[in-house]
Amino acid sequence: MAQMIPDTIPKTATSGEKLLYKTLKEHLPEEFIVYYEPEIKGRRPDFLIISPILGLLVLEVKDYTRSTLVNLNRDDWLIQYGKSEITTVKSPLKQARENVFHIIDFLKKDKSLLHWDGDNKGKIKFPYGFRTVFTKMSQEECVRDQIYHVIEPEFMLTKSEIDPQLEFD
Repeated sequence: MAQMIPDTIPKTATSGEKLLYKTLKEHLPEEFIVYYEPEIKGRRPDFLIISPILGLLVLEVKDYTRSTLVNLNRDDWLIQYGKSEITTVKSPLKQARENVFHIIDFLKKDKSLLHWDGDNKGKIKFPYGFRTVFTKMSQEECVRDQIYHVIEPEFMLTKSEIDPQLEFD
């Protein structure tokens, strides 16, 4: 069981964030530390996961459904809330990427976290990455709705990968 910070997820979290929190808590090993919405120099990624072997991972969680998505590209998405409200939001992958690089830039200030020589001189010593999580969409929907044209599958998790209730359906 992963170490979760905070110990319980706030009631204000979305249903998808609550599902992912529970899944990470129950299915990641105890050496993993999972932060929910940590404040890092003015930013709040949805999840920050730290592993001694795998490094640092930022997850951006979205509860979008097929009917929510109006128009998508690699930078901006048109999202429909309710029957008529359409708004432009940053692509979730772009948001996750910007958050991880913001964190890495901050961590680079600690010289003990950097390589001192070689090909990686000046680079952070541990691996890091970012992903998006679509808690209400399946892989099949992502293929059908061409979401994989704007976010490659390796940068995305879907409900079938994070919801243990769906494992044997």
